[in-house]
Amino acid sequence: MFSVRVAKPLVNRPTLIIMLVLAIATTAVAQKPGYVTGKLVDLRRYSESTRPIHSSGTYCIAIQVQDISYLIDYEPWYGTDHPPKELIVGDPIQVKIKGDNLWFMVGKSDWHKNRIVRRERIPQDGVPSTCAN
Repeated sequence: MFSVRVAKPLVNRPTLIIMLVLAIATTAVAQKPGYVTGKLVDLRRYSESTRPIHSSGTYCIAIQVQDISYLIDYEPWYGTDHPPKELIVGDPIQVKIKGDNLWFMVGKSDWHKNRIVRRERIPQDGVPSTCAN
């Protein structure tokens, strides 16, 4: 006659549950609350430095997050901040918005806090605000 051989599972149920809980907890910790991915819509240098010796100029940065566009002025400090050379218009950008402040990332780990100059809902035609408006 035929014999049926039942294989033992590689991992028992309690171990599997613990591994699942740890995987979910690790994922939750890796995603910082309040940080979202937006889209860099515009980046322009529009003036020389207002801070003598300490800066390389002022940049207007337009970021779209869902259906709202944000304009911020970014003035990097000489020696600690750098002009936003790593930012490419059209690329995704990590941002955190809290009140009238917006944090964005330049490079791999440099977060910069700036005051929101303008916050505007994107109209039905789908064209977000840019630094030219």
